[in-house]
Amino acid sequence: MAKRTPPCEPYPSWTEAEFRQFIRSALRSAWNRWPPKYEALNQARRTVAGQRHKYEYRCAECRQWFKQKEVQVDHIVSAGSDADWNTFISRLFVGEDKLQILCKPCHAEKTKRERSK
Repeated sequence: MAKRTPPCEPYPSWTEAEFRQFIRSALRSAWNRWPPKYEALNQARRTVAGQRHKYEYRCAECRQWFKQKEVQVDHIVSAGSDADWNTFISRLFVGEDKLQILCKPCHAEKTKRERSK
């Protein structure tokens, strides 16, 4: 039988794990509006003339140029998800100097490497 975490005190219908996931998700949603994320994107972009898209962004890993839909903002030091709240928050909300722009394939590969450690 699978081991379940104890019920969450403020809302006993949830387990502690469900509550932690809810809070992590809410924090990551707030990070999507974090200004340094957009500053990092702006530092990695160039204007494109004669295309349907206005900007291209340079991947920090493979050094190629991509449309905005094809890149993601990456934490150089992973925010993680198993750290205590203070560590998670301090790793999630960082300045643009601790963020990099990666194309989706490079970001997937970096994430895979980090998870296998």
